[in-house]
Amino acid sequence: MPRYQTDRSGAWIVTRGAAGAEIGRTGEPWLHVEAVPTDVVADPTGVGDAFRAGFLAAVVRGLPYPEAGRLGGALATVVLQNVGTQT
Repeated sequence: MPRYQTDRSGAWIVTRGAAGAEIGRTGEPWLHVEAVPTDVVADPTGVGDAFRAGFLAAVVRGLPYPEAGRLGGALATVVLQNVGTQT
């Protein structure tokens, strides 16, 4: 994994589409979170925003980063399966 400056932010998230996401935290090993699989790819618009929304909502509620990443991935997949997420 590349070296990102997690010391400034506390964490760094790299999303990789169908390959999932990597979560780096200061002083901790990198975590890999698998993507939620789907056969339906309708519209990728808003997928990254959905991941961030789910991830941050989980973190604010005190969930550990692996669970937060899974929630973000689940929301991203729901958005990916639907057309017109911006409207």
